[in-house]
Amino acid sequence: MKKLIFFSAMSIAVYNIYIIADLLIFQFTSLNDYGNGFLFGKALLILVLLWVIIKSNPYKKQKLIS
Repeated sequence: MKKLIFFSAMSIAVYNIYIIADLLIFQFTSLNDYGNGFLFGKALLILVLLWVIIKSNPYKKQKLIS
């Protein structure tokens, strides 16, 4: 289950990064207030997804208690 959450968050984050890059590269000059809000919302979503990716990483090494 942890791998499913990890990989789905990764794929959603990569897709949103693609959307932001497309918006910044090709449509930056024609952004209005709604476009700026859309950009801010996508950036916030990527931050939340990065937090989920870090917390649900199934491949991180376990800390040894010594």
